[in-house]
Amino acid sequence: MRRSDELDTGILFGIITLAILAGTQIAALSGITLRTCPFLVITGHPCPTCFGTRAITLIAEGRIADALQLQPLVTAAALAGLLAGAYSLLVRSLPDSGRPVRPLFPIRRLLLWTLPLLFLANWAYLLFRPAL
Repeated sequence: MRRSDELDTGILFGIITLAILAGTQIAALSGITLRTCPFLVITGHPCPTCFGTRAITLIAEGRIADALQLQPLVTAAALAGLLAGAYSLLVRSLPDSGRPVRPLFPIRRLLLWTLPLLFLANWAYLLFRPAL
């Protein structure tokens, strides 16, 4: 992968994360409420991404600890998106040395091995945590 491809992907993740953060704030200020998760309504149990919208709203308000407690996986993904975007912008602003750029973290390995485990661990956390 070329340097610009890696950096452009990081910048894209950062922009998407910022857009989602801004969108939740605009929705909250506009009085728009998002519907309850259908899985939660039908089963009475949260799905793996339940409370994600609220967690994003808490991040936008700067309440990272509260967001982590409410929905750890979505919070971590949003923070990783912001970090990837900031890192990519920083590296892109440096002069090109001709050497390949190392990714901030090994994305492919993370996706293949740890993301499914984190997804299941997050779901278990949501299912078995005490009520907030």
